[in-house]
Amino acid sequence: MIRLLVAEDHECTLLGLLDLFSQEPDMEVVATARTGEAALEMSLQLRPDVILMDLRMPGLDGPQATARLIAAWPEARVIAVTSFDLVYDAQRMLAAGARGYLLKDAEPDLLLGVIRGVHSGELSYFAPEVMAKLPALLTSQALQLTARELEVLHLIGEGRNNQEISELLHLQMSTVKAHTSALFRKLAVEDRLGAIRVAIELGLLRIGRGAS
Repeated sequence: MIRLLVAEDHECTLLGLLDLFSQEPDMEVVATARTGEAALEMSLQLRPDVILMDLRMPGLDGPQATARLIAAWPEARVIAVTSFDLVYDAQRMLAAGARGYLLKDAEPDLLLGVIRGVHSGELSYFAPEVMAKLPALLTSQALQLTARELEVLHLIGEGRNNQEISELLHLQMSTVKAHTSALFRKLAVEDRLGAIRVAIELGLLRIGRGAS
């Protein structure tokens, strides 16, 4: 029996997943979570076999919750299930330690197969829509951007200044400046506009995307 935890804050999506898994004799949903904090807490408490993690949730987002979970429990098997096919999001989940990245419109048989493969330890799966951008993904990995640097980059793309980034990520100002300097060095740019331009070219960032 594959014990699942489903972290999803959209009611319709959650109900659809629960209905799908209820029809599988080898799967059991042991808990659901509507926030990243709840997903983290319940995963550490229940130790499910596979965690399905939405990217956009109140509080901690999917990559943040995944990073904290795997730091505390390295054996955790997390699959991102999201509406977004951005390389930026896939890179953040990769950096956090996720084993898979599927879009919410994936065929049910594909989702079930990925869950079984990840559970068995035989499979890591990233959606073809993301893999089509593989050159950009490989380039971003070669840059060795950390999950925290990617968070700072995203906030820079939103036009946030250092003070706002410090408050949003609960970091000291000196730490924010260090991450920003590291980003500029790795992206080979001198300022924020240059960082945004290069990040967009690499597929790490897209300005004006909506929330899920």
